[in-house]
Amino acid sequence: MSRNIIEAVGLTKIYQDGELKNEIFKGIHLGIEEGKFAAIIGKSGSGKSTLLNILGGLDCADEGEITVCGKDINRLNDKEMSAYRSRNMGFVFQSFNLIPVLSVWENITLPARFAGLPADDSYVGELMEMLEISEKRDALPATLSGGQQQRTAIARALVNRPAVIFADEPTGNLDGETGNKVLELLIGGIRKYHQTLVMVTHDMDIAARADVVIRMEELKGA
Repeated sequence: MSRNIIEAVGLTKIYQDGELKNEIFKGIHLGIEEGKFAAIIGKSGSGKSTLLNILGGLDCADEGEITVCGKDINRLNDKEMSAYRSRNMGFVFQSFNLIPVLSVWENITLPARFAGLPADDSYVGELMEMLEISEKRDALPATLSGGQQQRTAIARALVNRPAVIFADEPTGNLDGETGNKVLELLIGGIRKYHQTLVMVTHDMDIAARADVVIRMEELKGA
């Protein structure tokens, strides 16, 4: 029986600039089932990335409750949240965010070191083979194509076998053909390893492939 791996109740986010208040969203309720691919869509400035960051514990809501993998993440302090993220969540960003002085292998295994876990060489090798970057093991990011950099970032997101992958426009900096291939690999990875994918996208073709589509305009004021 499916269960919600992510549950949010009454999420509100307000940015304040001096006396001016900008309400990004208010009273959002949502649930995402385990093992699903959920796409978050909406107009520019609708709060898609903000919502993703809050669900992933990278930002805080002003009001509301969030449960991820059965844990109320609002109750965690910064150190606890960092440790919980490293063991239960993976992140893929549009800008790749690879460390330029580290090799592909070192970039991929970095989350394991942060979490105090030994790198599973066999599993890392399996990921690199699936993502077609095995031959780039010792290469530095600057020598990689955009697609290879993003595939390295995906492997890094998967290395700790997280329950949830959060992705913010992961194909936005790639050409159409490369972006489609990266998307196939990302979706294939979460299906193979029984993970949940939550992705912000403006691409309706990508959203059409999701199991569930979360529309920001419909969430506002819910």
